[in-house]
Amino acid sequence: MALGAVMEQAVHLTPQPGGVLPVIHLKEKTRLMRIRLLVPYAGVITDYIFKPCAIRATLPDGSAFFAISGCLQENRRICARLYEKDVLAMTRIPGQYKCALTIVNTTDVINRENYMDYDILTVLPFTVIVEPRAKEG
Repeated sequence: MALGAVMEQAVHLTPQPGGVLPVIHLKEKTRLMRIRLLVPYAGVITDYIFKPCAIRATLPDGSAFFAISGCLQENRRICARLYEKDVLAMTRIPGQYKCALTIVNTTDVINRENYMDYDILTVLPFTVIVEPRAKEG
């Protein structure tokens, strides 16, 4: 991989039978990583394109994680992206936690304070497991 290249991980947010949630495995303080969250959709694909979404969680230390993305169409799939700064924020603390992607039915700009004021198209839970980095020295 070239110096400064960014890796990308794709995760299908389709729940498995028995309620098993999709899992994202990461290392503590991950840098230069993007995550594509592939969204299953019910109904018409155009209902989801360009809709904003919120990704939220409570990290193992009790602090909140919140990111905003948008739904785009890629190869007949809907996806939302977590960029490098979001992945770094998700991996500050090692441990396991639940996360949720909430797609909002609006074209307005959303934020942490107002995203629940709109109708929700779907909420997709997933698990994040952040492994501790090896200790140096």
